Amino acid sequence: MRSVIHHFIVVAMVGCTIASGCAAHRTGSEAPRLWHNSAFHPTVPKNLFDSYETAFKYIARRESLPDDRHTLIALAADSTLERSHSHLTGDLVVVRAEYYGKSRLGIRGAQGQGRYYAFQIRDNGWKLVGIFHGNSYRWDAVGDTLRVITRWHMSASESPETVYTWRGELFE
Repeated sequence: MRSVIHHFIVVAMVGCTIASGCAAHRTGSEAPRLWHNSAFHPTVPKNLFDSYETAFKYIARRESLPDDRHTLIALAADSTLERSHSHLTGDLVVVRAEYYGKSRLGIRGAQGQGRYYAFQIRDNGWKLVGIFHGNSYRWDAVGDTLRVITRWHMSASESPETVYTWRGELFE
């Protein structure tokens, strides 16, 4: 029975990775630095996005969506933006990327798994400072350590977490 369960978990994780781009996760650990060199977790661009429109165009491309005006408007309308502020980061906007198109479940699927894009708001544009993976997130601040902790829905009894820590320029 144990090997059947183990086999199911391995198949489910491989299927998740192939079918929907779910991230590998490590319970209670830092986000893998290797994600910055993979196609799944792209290197964070150094240039500022001069407007929210160009930021959403970037999100559309990362989510394998067309970047035409109709799709960008729908992506912006379907997504959720949360503003926050920290003395460490300044003003941030976290975008819970969502696009329904012709799907009842949208790009995040039935369990809400997907990417969150964190942008630092600057005078001359939006600076991408992190991409978080999961179906929910929460902030954790202790002293001068700021973290974002995401959760993945795996089953009714398992919800692993991934921790992203602010490193002065971006969340890793």
